[in-house]
Amino acid sequence: MTFTPDALKTYPDIWGDKIASEKEEDIIIKGIEIRIKKYKTVTKLSGIRVSLDDNKSLFFQKLREELMQADSFRPPEEKAMNQYSYNTLSEADPGLDKAFPGTIKGESAFYIYNDHVIFHEESISPSPMERLTTFVEYYKKKFGIKTYPREETFEELDELEIL
Repeated sequence: MTFTPDALKTYPDIWGDKIASEKEEDIIIKGIEIRIKKYKTVTKLSGIRVSLDDNKSLFFQKLREELMQADSFRPPEEKAMNQYSYNTLSEADPGLDKAFPGTIKGESAFYIYNDHVIFHEESISPSPMERLTTFVEYYKKKFGIKTYPREETFEELDELEIL
């Protein structure tokens, strides 16, 4: 995968850094369709961000509701920065620490900044994609969202059985 900066676009800041280049991708994780943006920062960090504005499925509607409930746990400095830290979210929802075992306070499994869920590459954490998958699995289960294989998946199964 090659990252090429687009001089015509400006990217939102990642907390404490700026995005130098990014590539959009549509993916499906556990039946949830997600538009992600893989990025590299000017300091050569990489990761994945998921825009809450670009993703409008039921999953992301429920996530926005979850954030409104967690709002009372946010310290004033996070509100001023339009951020939800992992620590704040896990304080509001203790189940997060079970979903992301081994997350050290201060190192982020993920955080939300300017309406983007951010998964930075971390030295001792699983990859951003692994953490995004855990994130989707956790919240999908928490929200009670059921997903089913698409019709074309069934067509492929029929073909495999005939062969």
